[in-house]
Amino acid sequence: MTPRLDGGALLWSHPCTVTQEGRPMTARRLVPELEMSLGESPLWDDRVARLYWVDINAGHLWASDAEGGALAQWHFGEKISALGLWGAGALLTVAGVSVLWRFDPATGEKALFAAFPDLPDDQRPNDGKVGPDGAFWVGTMQDRDDRGPAGK
Repeated sequence: MTPRLDGGALLWSHPCTVTQEGRPMTARRLVPELEMSLGESPLWDDRVARLYWVDINAGHLWASDAEGGALAQWHFGEKISALGLWGAGALLTVAGVSVLWRFDPATGEKALFAAFPDLPDDQRPNDGKVGPDGAFWVGTMQDRDDRGPAGK
């Protein structure tokens, strides 16, 4: 199923023909042509009509508007991997290497929200989302160049 956004826009990164129930739909490109080392975690915020995503290895949070323009970028100084909407207002939760940040895109202000328990040096937070209970759930992954089996 193709993800629908506010106003019937679709999140799409390649040219395509889209139909729903046999009717053609308009597909808009919301992901600008950018070079990323590891671009992930797209998050649509319908409160402000913005698409957010991260470049994990570069530590950058990116945003664009519903037309794929008004590009914004913030640097966190460490790998960041997952995003979640924070209650009322246009605030985000951003997962860093060892902490969760509370981030305000309007001001660029970030504040430490929570620290992760002691993680092994070769692990980092990875995917995360806000659950139905409003909690931010995030998993971890092994983050080494020489990755081998991590389990037994």
